[in-house]
Amino acid sequence: MFPFLYSGRHPRTLLTSWLLTITLLTSCTESNEDPAPGPSRPVQAGYVVGKATDAQNKPLANVEVIAYNTLTNSTIGGRTDAQGNYRIKLENLGTWYVKGTATLNYDGGHYALRMHVVDPITFTHSQGAVQNMVLKASGERTGMYGEDGYYGAKITVLPDMTGDFYDADNAQLTFEPIGPLIDGSMGQTLICKPDNIYIYDIPVGKYKITATYQPTGQPLLLRAGYGGSKAYSRTITTMVSPTHSGSDRYVLELQVKPE
Repeated sequence: MFPFLYSGRHPRTLLTSWLLTITLLTSCTESNEDPAPGPSRPVQAGYVVGKATDAQNKPLANVEVIAYNTLTNSTIGGRTDAQGNYRIKLENLGTWYVKGTATLNYDGGHYALRMHVVDPITFTHSQGAVQNMVLKASGERTGMYGEDGYYGAKITVLPDMTGDFYDADNAQLTFEPIGPLIDGSMGQTLICKPDNIYIYDIPVGKYKITATYQPTGQPLLLRAGYGGSKAYSRTITTMVSPTHSGSDRYVLELQVKPE
């Protein structure tokens, strides 16, 4: 399997070329097309309904779905059933929108992932709405109702400030998935270079991570976290982590230095 390449603030599609060395360059982003969430349920006045599915288009049970009122800031909650369907009765006041959150068991822990609403809209009680949702480990959020940024993790790459190495932006990191990603899909090996110390939208999962100094190709040592007593190593295995308990935003902080 060939690795995928990241460069810059956000993955961009690269040109594909076959050279004598047979090197493949391609984008490391997943497809932006949303998986079909199954047959749409009919719109019902007074209700918001929908279906939640995973990356394999299978129904997701017990997803928490919250309807938010834009006028009163009140909320009405519900959960999906065994077929992934939900139905929430609305109050006849103001307009509404919905968000969904799945809590998943992964790598011995419980993690929250924000569901991607396929066609997010605001709607009134009399209109009702169908709002289907898809689980995503990476990709752009909807940009609506505070859902900015990405579903994937934000990686911070910092130099070891105790030495004379400061050029962390020329560190090239390789992320090799350890088993399936949190959404159950099989990840790809990603080769990434930070831009102003950040790498964005690494799919949520567990990885074996290595680093090299791009100008020379020499291996770099790295460790998870900043400061502290953790030892440096050529290879670390770690999962990206929520910013705090129960958060659906994921981060990982790395330090690098020459051998």
